[in-house]
Amino acid sequence: MAILLSIRGGLTSGFTVQRCISQIAKVGPAGNWEAAASKYEVGSSLAQALLTSGAFSSEVQLLIGFMDDHQVNPVQQLDPAIDFLKSIL
Repeated sequence: MAILLSIRGGLTSGFTVQRCISQIAKVGPAGNWEAAASKYEVGSSLAQALLTSGAFSSEVQLLIGFMDDHQVNPVQQLDPAIDFLKSIL
């Protein structure tokens, strides 16, 4: 949930999804997040980068899996995922 909130905060501040992932990679578990950021920076989607990081449970993977579409507003897509996590935590 902290990761999703961090991404949403970055996006609403005008950062790109790629930059959000890269910044999180610098402060998260080194191996997983560096791999995810690197994978995203060479052209993978946000969802693929997050899923390959191994940092998310299956429920969160399902929630963010639909963020792959470039025509989707990531901020609008993050809100339902964050609300869901709040409801189960």
